[in-house]
Amino acid sequence: MPVLSEWLFSSGFWPDFNARDGTIFDQYEEDDVDGSTARAVVDAIEKRILLLEMLKDDEIEFIYRWTAEKKPITAHAKRELLISELTGLRDFLAHAIEGESQVTFSL
Repeated sequence: MPVLSEWLFSSGFWPDFNARDGTIFDQYEEDDVDGSTARAVVDAIEKRILLLEMLKDDEIEFIYRWTAEKKPITAHAKRELLISELTGLRDFLAHAIEGESQVTFSL
């Protein structure tokens, strides 16, 4: 399970981004992203990194699925791993923006 992707959806990152920026990024879909949208994603990732850095817990538990009986299925992620992966994603997107590269999100 790609923990970062699941956590971003479960924590409301993409739904919040969609509501704020008028996008429709959805799980299990691909979207081409223009430079201004990619820059907005970088800014949102930076804010999420700061929030994670302020947390005291070393491990984060989140609900990523529900059973047919409506029972939650949870996952655990190390806070430092999420920060590291978000930092890598932020840096990758920033580099793509600088190079005016086409970015495709496969969420």
